[in-house]
Amino acid sequence: MLLAGVPTLALLVLTLIGVARLTTEIDAMTQQNAALVEQVAAATESLEDQARQLARSVSLFKFNR
Repeated sequence: MLLAGVPTLALLVLTLIGVARLTTEIDAMTQQNAALVEQVAAATESLEDQARQLARSVSLFKFNR
């Protein structure tokens, strides 16, 4: 009678192992996404600085209309 629950227990263990693997994969993707967000933020800040510098440079020119 004790052996009757073994298949159910084995299925439960396999399910838990699968959940653990998926959790690890999701965590890795979350960390990768966070790194990408940081890179985009840094690139955005750099682009803003370049735009300000360009605006200052262009403001030195006088245009006749």
